[in-house]
Amino acid sequence: MEYRQIWNLDQVLHGSGCSYEKIEKKLDELLDQIQKIPLKIPDIFLPYQTLLDEVHEAGSLIACLSSSDISDTKATKAEAKYNSIAATLESVLQKLQKLLLDLSESEFLQLLKNQETISFPLKKMREEGREKMALEKELLASELSISGHAANTTLYYSFIGSLTFKTKEGELNLSRLEKLFSHADRQTRQDAFASMEKELTKHEAIFAQILNNIVDFRLTLYKQRNWQSCLHETLSKNRITEKTLMTMWETVSQNKAPLVKYLHHKAKLLGLKKLSWSDIDAPLGSLEESKIPYSEGCKNIITQFGTVSPRLAEFSKTALKQGWVDAKPGPKRRAGGFCTGIPLLKESRIFMTYTDTFDSQSTLAHELGHAFHSHVLYDKSPLSQNYPMNIAEAASTMCEMIVADSALKSATDPKQKLLLLDDKLSSYVAFNMNLHSRFLFDTRFHKKREKGYLTPDEINDLMTSSQKEAYADALESYLPHFWCYKMHFYFTDVPFYNWPYTFGYLFSLGTYNILLNNNFEDRYIALLKDSGSLSIEDLAKKHLDVNLEEPAFWQGAIDLLNANIDEYTHLSL
Repeated sequence: MEYRQIWNLDQVLHGSGCSYEKIEKKLDELLDQIQKIPLKIPDIFLPYQTLLDEVHEAGSLIACLSSSDISDTKATKAEAKYNSIAATLESVLQKLQKLLLDLSESEFLQLLKNQETISFPLKKMREEGREKMALEKELLASELSISGHAANTTLYYSFIGSLTFKTKEGELNLSRLEKLFSHADRQTRQDAFASMEKELTKHEAIFAQILNNIVDFRLTLYKQRNWQSCLHETLSKNRITEKTLMTMWETVSQNKAPLVKYLHHKAKLLGLKKLSWSDIDAPLGSLEESKIPYSEGCKNIITQFGTVSPRLAEFSKTALKQGWVDAKPGPKRRAGGFCTGIPLLKESRIFMTYTDTFDSQSTLAHELGHAFHSHVLYDKSPLSQNYPMNIAEAASTMCEMIVADSALKSATDPKQKLLLLDDKLSSYVAFNMNLHSRFLFDTRFHKKREKGYLTPDEINDLMTSSQKEAYADALESYLPHFWCYKMHFYFTDVPFYNWPYTFGYLFSLGTYNILLNNNFEDRYIALLKDSGSLSIEDLAKKHLDVNLEEPAFWQGAIDLLNANIDEYTHLSL
């Protein structure tokens, strides 16, 4: 059977598939069911968890439809209705938190004994409930968010999706323009980035308005909750201490020199004095030399997964052959990629645009890692399947790591090995420099927004200075309007959608190194199964016996990458 490049949505959401009539009918039914949830402990737990899966799958289906065709106005309408229903379900969570808070300590402890399978999420709910406003205010904030705060994300998607960029190949949308960012020809890359900068500059005031509004709403809500730090929500959602996060970034900051060495060496290999932003992902070989067709990429991934985990390989084969992936390029596709759960079917769906490159193969492996993570958790209660983003990104980058490591070990041609090392080190730059610049920008933007509105020029300066710091000023030029281009800054439901990627990258590398020759498959799956039931620090201590608040684990992971840089420079002499 061939590896399918267009997904199958027929059975999703009880067979709703691509029928908006069926989707709308199901959304109406879900709203009715949500409104009938018994607001009483323990009667609330089963229907609430059932509806978590139902609503999740509805959102996943709509996201699939809207991503594959950005001009689909029916999808936009369905998404607006879904957002309202999701907010209604969120209000049930807030009421559940109030019910938990109303219990005495002894009553709550007894409840945990009676609800052992969801004891961790219940403790987390009660803890978060204590940190919020009165129930009436939280419900009002959620309701206002539907057409205010959350609507900004939809507006951003619609607006940037409508833009086209002038190139020698014609007018391209963003997803097609992105294909040129790693083109073998330098002028083509430079022209692509210049076209993007020019078009985004025309509309920077609109992007600034959206971003200012998102962050202002968020900060206003934090102030009402008496949260002292703009990082409070992201730390809580990711079940991580501030000390762990800052220890990670401090270790990253102390290891910029090897990355600068790599960037300078790559510049020499490309015949340049210094890399510009448009050269970071430049291939060392010609586009044809590094071409990996979709079917070959699928086979490579399955083979390489199989070297460490037969269960992961077999799962991926199923996903790739049974229509879980939509990766065929097209003019109306949304930029970027994602994996979304289909819990009623115990499946996932993956969206990306495959462009026959190493990067595309890595992205596909990355998204399959997310899907496998969900797969091993589907036998848990819905509340215990709710793992945080940072460990989610660890599961996905783990799969990238497996593919990169297996390919490197099997490479015999020095030139091919150099290309593979360059691809791996490009990821190192992305996670420890690019993502670092996003975190610096995001943190500083939030702090400055507390004092007032930021103009486009101020935001451009903030973006550029953050990039210079994160890249240790190793580049010849930067991308001032990156804040317009990168959709992650505009996610209203997940603040600071940046550092979890770096955490996941380094955590997966450290985990891979610890478990590789020590019963990897069983121990890795056991770690994933606990990811919805422990804090990150406790998860690492239980399964890896490490302390994430100390720099040793992070430095150990980075040392492995720095060794790759030494190999890279030696191989290319």
